[in-house]
Amino acid sequence: MGLLARSRQKLRQALQDRGADAAALMDKMLATMKFNQGYATTEYLEATLLDQAWHEFKPDQVPSDVAGFERATLHRYGVDFAPVRHGTGALFLPLFLRRIRGQLLSISG
Repeated sequence: MGLLARSRQKLRQALQDRGADAAALMDKMLATMKFNQGYATTEYLEATLLDQAWHEFKPDQVPSDVAGFERATLHRYGVDFAPVRHGTGALFLPLFLRRIRGQLLSISG
């Protein structure tokens, strides 16, 4: 049994010793930890797929339509689930800055 499981078990036992209401409250609190995990997992999966797709580009190949590219990528992998969709383009700002910096350096020579 892991440390977290042992801690939960000890806390649950301590609350049960103080009465059934406290134990029920503890069970409710623990159940809330699992709430919305499907959403969080899908959001994380989308971000990782987009990250991989962005890293496939060479600096001179980065598409200018970021939103369109991200929509198409998520659709290609079958995870274009609108309720989860957040603007993830900001996660890839360093990639765009590197591209701009590279262009500026080539101009200044």
